[in-house]
Amino acid sequence: MNDQKKPLTIVCVDDDEQMRTLMPVYIRYCLCEREIDLITGSSRAELTSRVEQSKPHIIITDNDMEEKDAGVRGIMDIRSKYDTPIILMSGHFNGAREKLREISEVYYLDKPFKLPKFEEVLRTAYPRLFSPR
Repeated sequence: MNDQKKPLTIVCVDDDEQMRTLMPVYIRYCLCEREIDLITGSSRAELTSRVEQSKPHIIITDNDMEEKDAGVRGIMDIRSKYDTPIILMSGHFNGAREKLREISEVYYLDKPFKLPKFEEVLRTAYPRLFSPR
């Protein structure tokens, strides 16, 4: 089966219900030509378990969920087993960039954001998923 025909598995984790509603809309808009298997969660534990269960193509997570830097700790857990690029979202990174500076392929998305910024970060993190414009 051609890679373009396989569904993209995406794990998207945020404790904010509005973000869990908005993110699928943004993702489907940006990847409109691809079939998507979207898996959501709302905590660090759900982030790590969903990634382990699904081995996704795309990982998007909030930083401060049930506790400060839950996303940073989740990324550290994930990175020890998987090399998938990760998009970390936050309204206040509060040192997250410094904590993750040794970890490759982490991309940052400042909240609040609009669709063009989301698409820019998604394209930067996952260029192979997009055809040249």
